[in-house]
Amino acid sequence: MKSLYRYIAPAAVIQSVMIGGGYGTGREIVEYFTRHGLTAGLLGLGVAFLSFAVVITGIFELSRRWSAYDYMSFISRLIGRFSILFELAFLLLLVLVLAVIGSAAGDLLLESAGIPRHVTTVTMLALVGVLTFWGRDAIVSLLTFWTVVLYAIFIAYFLIAFLGGHISLSLDTETGVQGFQWAWDGVIYVLYNAATIPALLYSIRRFETGRDSMIGGILSAAFVTFPALLFHLAFSGSDSAVIDSATPVFESISAIGLGWLIVAYLCVLFGTFIETGLGLLQGVIERIDHAFVQRGSKPLPKIGHAAVAIGLLLISSILSSIGVIALIGNGYRYTAYLFLFLLVLPVLFHVGRSIVRGEALQSRERTKE
Repeated sequence: MKSLYRYIAPAAVIQSVMIGGGYGTGREIVEYFTRHGLTAGLLGLGVAFLSFAVVITGIFELSRRWSAYDYMSFISRLIGRFSILFELAFLLLLVLVLAVIGSAAGDLLLESAGIPRHVTTVTMLALVGVLTFWGRDAIVSLLTFWTVVLYAIFIAYFLIAFLGGHISLSLDTETGVQGFQWAWDGVIYVLYNAATIPALLYSIRRFETGRDSMIGGILSAAFVTFPALLFHLAFSGSDSAVIDSATPVFESISAIGLGWLIVAYLCVLFGTFIETGLGLLQGVIERIDHAFVQRGSKPLPKIGHAAVAIGLLLISSILSSIGVIALIGNGYRYTAYLFLFLLVLPVLFHVGRSIVRGEALQSRERTKE
């Protein structure tokens, strides 16, 4: 049981962080997979799974070999003095993710309850900011429970949709775009999502061998891509109103016409929004405090934490007015290129060098005297 937990824990942590505003609403899946058609989207998801498996395994193994289980230690060892560039890119991604969360929340309540978008966006971002400082420890278990319930709602939706005949699938032969854009979009999806993994390396402290890194990486890739596969199948059998919507999952559930399912979905999705925003903001604050401590200073006081959070949330609230479709389609795509050079290529370089030296995925066995 302990051996199984060692592999499942990192996969569950990575999955819970990645399912935020874009993933939870389904917009990311439409943007990077479904818009290419059923067949090409499935191929793109295959590319994403393989890419996730390689990148996550590489990050896990380097972290294990270097004993670098915190964010700053890993990035500093990976790219040295260029780590400040990664920090800036990560802050940019954080602002985009918070903006997507705020925009998605605004779109959902406007559609479902007629509440003005700006009211919902400001309220959601303010709630995330307040919980960052005053209620983080108290709500961790609740937010984890909400993530589990979110999956229960998704599974209920898929079963009802397929068994009730609301979704029909037929494999197509056209990719929906020229060339192999579906493959590159699968890679883009991996690149910007991979940026969150270094912040989650605390979950692999139990790994002892290269085999652990490989199993953990493959399992994490499966955990991340399986829900995307279900979304893609559901969206591919839906009409254009779902594909063009900023919140495809909500549009799909609404089409079924079950009021209880809509309410349940909105409740747990908002919990996931809060979880994602809370976790990312807290991660930035902890990195800032760690930097101050390393320089011999005291961590920032709560007023300093408040200033950091308020500044990031204000920027995010302004960006959220752009809309979730534009943010995911353009913002995420551009940040992906940054992380290609600041994370993924360096990881592949270090792993490749280890392979050449015959050192990759070696066991770090613990021996007893």
